[in-house]
Amino acid sequence: MTPRGPRHECALSLSRLLADQLESKPPVVAESFLSLPLVMAHRASIAVALVLAAVLAAVLAAAEAKVVSKLRGNANPVLACYVGTWANYRQGNGAFKIEDVDAKLCTHLLYAFVGITEDGDVKSLDPWLDLPSGLNGFQRFVDLKKVNPAAKVLVSIGGWNEGSAKYSQVANSPKLRETFAKNAVKFVQQYGFDGMDLDWEYPGLRGGAASDKAALVELLKVMHAKFSANGLLLTAAVSVGQDKLDASYDVPGLMKYLDLVFLMTYDLRASWDGKTGMNAATRAGPGETDTLNVISSVKLWLSRGGVASKLVLGLPLYGHSFTLADASNSTVGAPTSGPGTAGPYTKEAGTLSYLEICEMQKDGQFPEKWDQAREVPYAVQGNQWISYDNVRSIKIKVRQVVKQYGLAGAMAWSLESDDFKNYCPQSGGAYPLLRAAFRSMFQDDGTGQ
Repeated sequence: MTPRGPRHECALSLSRLLADQLESKPPVVAESFLSLPLVMAHRASIAVALVLAAVLAAVLAAAEAKVVSKLRGNANPVLACYVGTWANYRQGNGAFKIEDVDAKLCTHLLYAFVGITEDGDVKSLDPWLDLPSGLNGFQRFVDLKKVNPAAKVLVSIGGWNEGSAKYSQVANSPKLRETFAKNAVKFVQQYGFDGMDLDWEYPGLRGGAASDKAALVELLKVMHAKFSANGLLLTAAVSVGQDKLDASYDVPGLMKYLDLVFLMTYDLRASWDGKTGMNAATRAGPGETDTLNVISSVKLWLSRGGVASKLVLGLPLYGHSFTLADASNSTVGAPTSGPGTAGPYTKEAGTLSYLEICEMQKDGQFPEKWDQAREVPYAVQGNQWISYDNVRSIKIKVRQVVKQYGLAGAMAWSLESDDFKNYCPQSGGAYPLLRAAFRSMFQDDGTGQ
């Protein structure tokens, strides 16, 4: 039997009402000159009822469509794009300027990073790059709204290199919390940003205090009051590792005061493990019982009180590399002797941008393999082993995680790592990974193509 919902019952009631109206007759009157007006009034009432029924049916249909849309994903999906501004100094094809951002592909743009001071102020970490006295990066970034006026442009404070100690000091002091919240609003407004993103790595760890978990919520409470009063957005990037989740985050508290929460669903496995593994496996592989994959990470955050409509899935536009202990053993989980060889642009052992990977593949190196169980690619050549994401895996993550779990959307870390100028024609055009996320989020016809 087909279930009957509110829309069905309402339509049934309207049908009965109209049937009653149509079967009824106007009252009999002695004066013939009154009969015509009464008949006309009766017919008019029927016409009004029909119009109201049509309007109500349209409203109910729209509401039903919205519910279905929410079941498949957020009705107004987010595609947030971080930009690592230090890529301004890279060489060759890796050099990335703010003007290289394709703002039309992003709903939110995030400038990474600025820093915090011990007395609760916001500071530029690279005055030459950021300020009008130098390359005027802040203004050039905000000017991306001229390309996409609907985009929200935020400044992100923190990052790995900032550490945790100063954030802990500010968060644990009621006076410094108030000072920092005021200074943050002032900074955001001074440079024309639409809000601030807090990337504290990590509360309670790396020089932080055990009290940071509660202090973070208190800090966000003060910031939320001042930001919302000024029409500004407040977001945060968070770890998905269970150890960090336990130590760092009161999840319901974060949900209460943040507009969006960016899940860093990457760096899940890397050379520090002593064996090969996936940077951001979509799901667990055979025999894996931990939460170090994207779907398990999302489920963990939801189980702790995460609100799906505020959670944004992180998509890595880079990979992790490994040096195999024995080149003849290149399976997933094979022993390694350390990080892989550094790339020409990122120049960091163990990390390669997608651009660096695709350029090697363009030259016939590192043939791509596919891990069917974990639904991500990897590549091997000699004693070098690389885990990364490609167009196929990005589409899978948007469709099977963002949409299936009704998340707010996806976040790309970070644009300078993509093939942003189509240096690798085999990838299908500029920004192949970001564009795959965009199309899957906003243009997907449901066919899986």
